[in-house]
Amino acid sequence: MYLNTGVLYKVIATAGALCLFCFMPNRQPTMAAMHASAEAQPPATPEREAADIIASRTGWAELPAIEHCEEYIYFSHDRLPSSPEKRNYTLCFSPQHHASLWVAYPLHECYTGDAKRDNKFCFDADFAAMTGGTDMQANVSGAYYSQQNNTQISEQNLQYSRGHQLPSADRTASAEDNRTTFYATNMTPQRQQLNGGAWERLESLVHSRWICNDTIYIVSGAIFADSTRCAYDNRSRGKRVSVPSHYYKALIRTKGGNTGKSLAECCTGEMQCIAFIIPHDDSRSSRKVFCSDACSIATLEQITGITFFTNVANAPKAEFDTSLWPGLQEVP
Repeated sequence: MYLNTGVLYKVIATAGALCLFCFMPNRQPTMAAMHASAEAQPPATPEREAADIIASRTGWAELPAIEHCEEYIYFSHDRLPSSPEKRNYTLCFSPQHHASLWVAYPLHECYTGDAKRDNKFCFDADFAAMTGGTDMQANVSGAYYSQQNNTQISEQNLQYSRGHQLPSADRTASAEDNRTTFYATNMTPQRQQLNGGAWERLESLVHSRWICNDTIYIVSGAIFADSTRCAYDNRSRGKRVSVPSHYYKALIRTKGGNTGKSLAECCTGEMQCIAFIIPHDDSRSSRKVFCSDACSIATLEQITGITFFTNVANAPKAEFDTSLWPGLQEVP
């Protein structure tokens, strides 16, 4: 369940699709409750301070809304190793799922280069320094396993790949940049049929066809609508890691792609945005992304309860045009 502006959403996966149910709580706060709320001050924890700093980054077009709650931990790798003046990526981590709900990042050719894929999956040490250790993170140095306390290599036990949210190919300006994409906070258990199929194709379209001189801004995320799906990390006790039911990407950029303007300077007609939601199953093994996978950002917001591109006041979130995004397939 997801809470957003007083509306309770429940997402249910049905036959590969998402259904949205909305409940409007009919409760008014008492005066005593309002006074108590006004007087109560949240504790000044490192996690709270990090969320406040991220929320203050009003010039970062890729950021979703930051909501203060105990269920999420926000963290930003705000300095790209090869160019500290550039930001890397921001994430919203769920201790419950031992994975990030979303990873938000800019993409421009300045983030790409000739660095090879690092392949050294590891804990996110910077995130661990803030949270006081690595217990929240899945140990992805080996693999995700289907059976608890069993790290034997077999087809039955290795049903999930370590799936990136920020793709490795989008951070290749240096070896150090690429290494940051292999952190546990950027991983979810993902079926290889999807990882090497439709999801890889979507990543490739973003990287090779939709990137632009003005920068494209992306939120890559996971939806956990099926609480029964899980995998286990390669710790001796086999930590239970939630398996997403769906994956999504939300994208926004200028239409021209070479305007020299920030999105904050653009009117609605100068921007284009789109979202893609892909079910996490073996049916999407072919490297094709269909127009039917696309929806508006507003629809994605209803499904997830997350407000996207909150720093882009004129974002055309209620509309999308697949013809502006070349490479999509018309018919499944």
